[in-house]
Amino acid sequence: MGTTITKQDSRSLYLNFTADGAGAFEAITIAPPIESRALAGCAVVFGATPPNALALTIDDADGIDLLSGAGASIAATKRITNSPPQVFSSGLTVTPTGNTTAGAIITVKLYFI
Repeated sequence: MGTTITKQDSRSLYLNFTADGAGAFEAITIAPPIESRALAGCAVVFGATPPNALALTIDDADGIDLLSGAGASIAATKRITNSPPQVFSSGLTVTPTGNTTAGAIITVKLYFI
């Protein structure tokens, strides 16, 4: 199980998740500073070992899901766009849930403006 963060540039972050033996992904909190303060959307990319089910939330420090429930059921690689972009004032917690496939791999690409 593990999560790695790759900073692409001031407008994007890629979060690489690998599930543990029970299929659980580890939530990750991205602490400030994040150069941008509005989430334009994200892409969820399934890896070589895909999850059998997936839900995704991206919560701000107040526990508000910036995807507004759009990540509730993800069955394949998917792009989620926030219109308008969702403003936040501090860190974000990215939580993938619902999977039971051991070693499943996903990448969550966050896009900011």
